Amino acid sequence: REAYLSGASARDLTEMAVAAERLGFDSVWVGDSLTARPRAEPLTLLSAIASRTERVGLGTAAFTASLRPTALAAHAIATLDDLSAGRLTLALGSGFPIPDTMQEFAAAGADYARRIGQLERNVATWRWMWARDESPPPSHLEPDEAELLRRIPVPVQSGGPALWLAGSGPRALHRAGGLCDGWLPYPHQPTSTAQYADV
Repeated sequence: REAYLSGASARDLTEMAVAAERLGFDSVWVGDSLTARPRAEPLTLLSAIASRTERVGLGTAAFTASLRPTALAAHAIATLDDLSAGRLTLALGSGFPIPDTMQEFAAAGADYARRIGQLERNVATWRWMWARDESPPPSHLEPDEAELLRRIPVPVQSGGPALWLAGSGPRALHRAGGLCDGWLPYPHQPTSTAQYADV
């Protein structure tokens, strides 16, 4: 059972999620776009939904993590996971290779050309932060930076929420298998029976 809305307000979407839980839906998912397809900020919206629901799973489809500084995103994710009592699944995307996405990255002050590498660094950093073990930090972190990142609250889910990769094509599938816990296919419904035959 799926519903797709564009142009709905954050308040309306929150009410729809409350109704979805009441009707027995398993999960509700929200997209992420700053300027390409303007909509409510996903972590803020899911926080509102988390405060109004108790059971339904919450997910991003997909969260463009490279638009945001790594530490600020980790802080918001941990807060949302706490508010939802560990109901969060974080599907991540690198952004479509189209002019609208390039403009969106420029508006956010983010580096479009390095968005995939930044996504990979974000995942590695978050996993290290959330593990709370004695493993060394990822090599891209300076010691002082790593020490500061350890101060940020962690999600309530042990090791953090499940991280999925949204995308299609061989490189996205390889990245999903090596980097993440799951895959969010795009398009979400195959256009032919052969499209996902080798997955």
